Amino acid sequence: MVQLSAGRIHPSFIAPFIYHSGKEYRSEAWYFPPEKYKLGNITHTEYGANRKLYRSLPYDYLVYVTAGSVKFDIDGHMNIADKNTIIHIPADKLHRIESDRLPMGYTWVHYRLLMPSLDLGASNNQDYLELKSSAQTLEERKLDLPTVMKPANHQLIHRLINATIEELLMEKEGWELASRAYFQAVLIEVYRNRIIADLNSDSEFGDINVKKAVEYIHRFFSTKITVEQLARMTNLNFNYFISRFKAATGQTPIEYITNVRINQAKKLIRMEDFTFTEIATLIGFENISYFSRVFKKIVGVSPKEYKMLHI
Repeated sequence: MVQLSAGRIHPSFIAPFIYHSGKEYRSEAWYFPPEKYKLGNITHTEYGANRKLYRSLPYDYLVYVTAGSVKFDIDGHMNIADKNTIIHIPADKLHRIESDRLPMGYTWVHYRLLMPSLDLGASNNQDYLELKSSAQTLEERKLDLPTVMKPANHQLIHRLINATIEELLMEKEGWELASRAYFQAVLIEVYRNRIIADLNSDSEFGDINVKKAVEYIHRFFSTKITVEQLARMTNLNFNYFISRFKAATGQTPIEYITNVRINQAKKLIRMEDFTFTEIATLIGFENISYFSRVFKKIVGVSPKEYKMLHI
């Protein structure tokens, strides 16, 4: 297995292979696996020190909690996840799930992540042909994801997971490609939340206060962020904070926030799964008109024109 770290991942070549997915909703106290769990061909079970039964799976397990609260006991360490929290359990990790805060609900995906072992050149078509024709060019990889996280863009991630599961359930034409594409986007978003601190390290900005503000912007761009709020967070005078921020980033705080949001909008537009009104809401704009004006000012074309150029 190869552990991917910040700066080494190539998201455009991720090939997630989904084995199972689904949704759980419980209105009564619940735990899994039960004491008399029927052992299948793909699941390992054993009793822990507390005499409760645990299981492990041969693939990674990503969970998004949609309601209530869920307890995940992973290798004897209890993790409590409430609504909008993501749990990631690596393959072969013994775990147990319990819930007594009801109603409880979550969506889940069992997957393996494959990436090409070839060094694919930007214009080397022969490599792509080899990748397409031979499974031996794919190697299993691992993303360095935290066990528990509550991402700032949880609404987007939730919608992408639901779209993944819907494609798998409906099996409409092209469902295999679509489900992998949606789940690829899920993994990229979760991974970006994981490495946001590394992407905005001291070596990039050279100012710990600016780093703190930038990390906050990248995590919470979909919410209302004011310059006053950022200045208070860094314990700096308002004008002094703006001066230091611009010196480190080349932009004012408002310009930086706006560019982060518009870059996110461009990505969502290319995905074809959201209306412009939905995109405006997801990235933190209060109305579609203002979003369209800002988008055209920065990108040079309207959201509609951008979509026509990139779809």
